[in-house]
Amino acid sequence: LLCKDSGHQDDALEYYKKSLSIMLTTAGEDHQDTAATYNNIGRVLVMKQEPDRAIESLERSLTISLKTLDETHPNVVLSYENMVSAYLLKGEFDTALKYCNKILAARLQTLPKNHPDVALSYRDLGNVYKMKGDTDKALENCLKALDVRLWAFGTTHIKIAESHSDLAEVFEARGDVNNALNQHKKSVTMRVSLSGEIPLTIEVADSCESMARIYKRHGHLREAIICHKESLKFKLMILGENHQSVADSYNHLAAIYEESGELDDALVCTEKQLAITRDVAGESNPKMAVAYSNFAIINKKKGDFNTALTFHEKALAIRKEALGENNPLLADTYYHMADALDAKGNKERALELFNKSLEIRLLALGENHPSVADSYAMAAALYNNRQELSKTLEYSMKALSIRVNAYGENHIKVAESHYLTGVAYAGLGEIQSAFGHFDKALDIILIVGGPNHHLVATIQTVVNQIVGAVQQCEEDG
Repeated sequence: LLCKDSGHQDDALEYYKKSLSIMLTTAGEDHQDTAATYNNIGRVLVMKQEPDRAIESLERSLTISLKTLDETHPNVVLSYENMVSAYLLKGEFDTALKYCNKILAARLQTLPKNHPDVALSYRDLGNVYKMKGDTDKALENCLKALDVRLWAFGTTHIKIAESHSDLAEVFEARGDVNNALNQHKKSVTMRVSLSGEIPLTIEVADSCESMARIYKRHGHLREAIICHKESLKFKLMILGENHQSVADSYNHLAAIYEESGELDDALVCTEKQLAITRDVAGESNPKMAVAYSNFAIINKKKGDFNTALTFHEKALAIRKEALGENNPLLADTYYHMADALDAKGNKERALELFNKSLEIRLLALGENHPSVADSYAMAAALYNNRQELSKTLEYSMKALSIRVNAYGENHIKVAESHYLTGVAYAGLGEIQSAFGHFDKALDIILIVGGPNHHLVATIQTVVNQIVGAVQQCEEDG
C-alpha cells in the first residue's frame, strides 16, 4: 500500500503480481483474497493510466467476488469505485455513471440515507455528469450531496466547503457566473474559518484561482488580480516559496498585469517565476522555457528588445530539444521572436519567423484557433510597417473575426484588433470606418483595462493625428 500511495506504481504492481501468484497457489482462483488482489492490481493500473488492463483485472475481481458476495458488499463496491476511475480515463462517461449508480444503490441499501458515504456517491455522480456536459444532472446530484452533508456534519465543516467548490464548478459550466463566484467565496470563507482546527489545504488557493479565472474571462482584471494575490498568499502559507505552483501563481499574475498594461508589476512577477522555476525544475526543464518566454515578452513590451530576443532564444533551444520542430509551443516562440525583431527594426527576419509560426499553428491548431488569430495580428502589424495597407486590413480582419468568436466582444485582444483594423482603414483613406473601429477599441479597453491602459493614449494620439490631417486638408482645399 505504501508503494501504491507514494506514487511508486511499478513497485506496487510487482508486489501485487507476486501476491497474486501466491494466492492462486495457496488459496485458488475463487478465494476472496485473490479477488482483492486483482482489485489492487486494477487500482494500480488506473494510477498508471492503463485503463484497459485495469478493467480486465477489475472484471476478474468482480467475477470472483460476486460468486459469494452480493452487490452491496464493501469489496464489490470498492471494485465498482475503481471501475468508475478506469472508465473515466477512457472517457466513457455513461459506463462510469452505471457503476456510480451501482455504488449509490449499494450504499442506500446498507447505510442511512444521510450517511456521508451516500453524499460521496451523489458528489461522484455530479462530477461525472459535469464531465459529460449534463449540467442539469450535475447540479441535481451536487445539491443532494450538499443536503446530506449538511444533515451529517452541520453548516460548518470541511466537507461543506468541498461541496460549495463542487457547486461553483457546475455553475461555472452552466455559465451562471454570479452563483459560481458566490459558491467559491463560501468555500474559501469556510476553509479559512476552519483553519484553526484543520490546516489549510491547496483547495483554498484553487478556489481563489477559479474566481480569478472567471473574473479575467469576463474582463474584470482588477478583481482577477485580487483573487490571484489571495491564491498566492495561501500557496506561500501551504507550500512555501520554492514550489512550482507558487511560480505558476506569479505567472498568472504577470499575465493579468501585462493585459492591464502594468508592465513593471508584470516584470517583477516574471522575475520571481523565473527564479523559482530554475530552483525547482532545473535549467533544461520545459517549464523553464515558459518562464524564459514570459520574461522575454514583458521585456519586449518595455522596449528592451535585445533582452527579449536573448530569452526567447533560450526558450527556443529548450523547446526544440523537448518537443521537436512542429510543436505549437515552438510556433509561439517564433511568433514572439518575430514581434521583438519587428520592434527592433529587423523586418525581413521578423517576417521569416512569423511565416514559420503561422505554418506550424495552421497545421497543428486549425484556422479558427486564437493562436492563429495572434499570427494574423502579427502579419497585420508587419504589413502595416511595410505600408502594405490592403494586406494589413486583410489580416487584421481575419484576426478580429477569430478573436470575437473565441473571446467575445469585451476582450483586450479584440480591442487590439479593432485598433489595428482602424489604422488600416485610416491609411486607406476610409476615415469613418477607421473611427468606428477606434471607438470600439476604446470602449473595450475602458471596460477591461481602465483609463490608464497604454492603448488608450496610443489610440487618442492616432485619432488626433488623423483629425489634424483631415482639418489641414480641408484648409488647403
